[in-house]
Amino acid sequence: MNYHLREARTSLRALRQSTRCTKPCWRRLSLSHRLIATSSESVSTPARSSPCHDRRRISSSASGLSSGSHTSRHDFFEHSMDRWVYNEERQRKLRAVKFDVAALKEIATQAVGAKSCLKMTKIAEGAFNKIFLLSFDNGKEAIARIPYPILGRVSETIASEVATMDFCRSKFGLPIPTVLAWSRTKADRAKVGTDYIIMEKTPGVALSSRLEDLVECKNDRPLIDDLVNIEAKFSTVEFSQIGSIYYREDVCDGLQERPIYKDGVEDEVSERFRIGPILDRVFCHKGRDLMHADRGPSLVPDFPSYLIALANLEKQWWLKHGEDHFENHPGPGSPDLAISLYDQIIALAPYLSPSREDFNKLVLWHLDLHPGNVMISPTGPGHITGIIDWQNLSIGPYFLKARFAECMLFSGDLVESSPGFMIPQLPDNYDELPPDRKEEAEVQRALGMRLKLYEARIIRRDRLRYVVFLSDWNEMVHPIVGQIPVSDQYGGLVILRECVRRICSRWTDIVPPGMACPGDREG
Repeated sequence: MNYHLREARTSLRALRQSTRCTKPCWRRLSLSHRLIATSSESVSTPARSSPCHDRRRISSSASGLSSGSHTSRHDFFEHSMDRWVYNEERQRKLRAVKFDVAALKEIATQAVGAKSCLKMTKIAEGAFNKIFLLSFDNGKEAIARIPYPILGRVSETIASEVATMDFCRSKFGLPIPTVLAWSRTKADRAKVGTDYIIMEKTPGVALSSRLEDLVECKNDRPLIDDLVNIEAKFSTVEFSQIGSIYYREDVCDGLQERPIYKDGVEDEVSERFRIGPILDRVFCHKGRDLMHADRGPSLVPDFPSYLIALANLEKQWWLKHGEDHFENHPGPGSPDLAISLYDQIIALAPYLSPSREDFNKLVLWHLDLHPGNVMISPTGPGHITGIIDWQNLSIGPYFLKARFAECMLFSGDLVESSPGFMIPQLPDNYDELPPDRKEEAEVQRALGMRLKLYEARIIRRDRLRYVVFLSDWNEMVHPIVGQIPVSDQYGGLVILRECVRRICSRWTDIVPPGMACPGDREG
C-alpha cells in the first residue's frame, strides 16, 4: 500500500476515534448478538458516548417507561437508562430535566388534532436529549424530545434544528419528520418548563435493527442508492457564509439582510431562512457556550477564519480551566502544551485552505448518519424512509463536511475494511476457523463489500467527494479538526500534537518553496 493511502487511512481512523463516529464493532458473539447497536434517538437504546462528555458509560437493560405512577414520572425527569463507572451521581444530575408532563401532553394533543394523549413512554436517552413516544385517541403517534442542559445554547440549538429540518425537507425533498410544535417563545418554554420539540414519528425501523438481515438477504443495494442520492443533494446548494440555519425572523436585523445562497438569488424556500451563529457542538460543550467566541457568520466565509475562531475558543477554555482540569483528570500533557498547540494552529490556519474552489464551496451536510439515525423499510429491500437527528448541524467547507456516512463503515476482527482501494478478503486461516467464526467472517466480508459498493456509487454520483477523500487536505486537516473537541480527554493533547506535527512535516506540500513553517515540528 502506498504512503498516500496508508496515511489517509491513519487519518480517518484518528478522526473516527476523536469524533462522534464509532463504527459497529464485530466481536466473537453469537450471530444474533454480533451487532453493537449505535445510538438512535428514535428507539429505546442507550446512546453512544460523545467526545464532549464522559466516555466511561455502560448501558443498562432499562425498558421504556410510561407516564402514570410517581416512579415513572420521576424517571421521566432523571437519566435512568445508562450507568457510569465513576461520578455517576454528577453525570445523572447533568442530564436531569424537570418539566410539566401534562402541559407537554396538552401541546402535543393539540398539534396532532386529537382530544387526549393516551400514553407517553420514554423510549430513549441520547447523548443530549430524552426521547418520548406519545400515543393519542385518534390513532396518531408523535415523538417528543427534551434536551439536556449540557447541550449548550439550548433554545438557539432547538430553533436552528427546526429550521434546518424544514429547509432540507423543502429544498432537497429529503424524508425528514415534520415538526408539529416546539418551544419557539419564552411563553412556550415557561408553559412546559423547558425547551422541547414535538414531531411526527418517522415511519420504518432503524437501520441498526436490519444490518444483518440486509446482508444475509442481499437487500442493501436500494439502501446504498437512496443514501448516496440523499447525500448528493447536499452538494447542490452553495451557501454564502459559515454558520447554522435559522428562520429569518430568529436572527438579528443585520443578518436578515444577508442572502443565504452564494449567488444571492433568492427562491421561495430561501426567503424563509437565514444563516446565523454557528452551533457546532465543539463551540458549545463543557461551558464553551458561555464563553466569548467568534461564532459568525463571518463576512469572510473561509475555513481559516473558522479554524482560528475555534482555536481561540479552545485557548480561552484552557487558560480558564486548564489547571483544574489536570488536577481532576491527570494525564499526559499540560495547560502550557495546550496553549502552545492552539497558538500554532492559529498560526498555521491561514495556509490550511485548499486552492481548489470546489473544495471550499460552503455546504450543509448531515454528519451523523450512523445506523440509528437512518430509518428504513421494516421488511424487503432497505429503502430509506427517514433521516433523523438534525441537531447542531452547520454550513462549512465542502472538503471538511463531505464525509462518508458512518452507517456504511464497520470494523471487523476477521476482515479488514476501510474506505480506499483495498478489497476485503477472508482471513488466511479461514479454513481452520470453527463454523460460527467462518459465518462471522463471511458477514464481515459482505459488509466490507457493501462499503466498496457505496464508494463506487459515490464515484458515479458525487465524484468530488471521493477526490476529497484522497486529497492531502483529508489527510492533514480532518484529523486536526476532529481532535480539537477531544483534546481535553486523556491523551488528547498528545494526539493533537501529532496532528500539528504531521502538518508541519508536509509543509512543503502546502505552501510555495521557501516559506517557513510557523508550527513547531518537535513541540
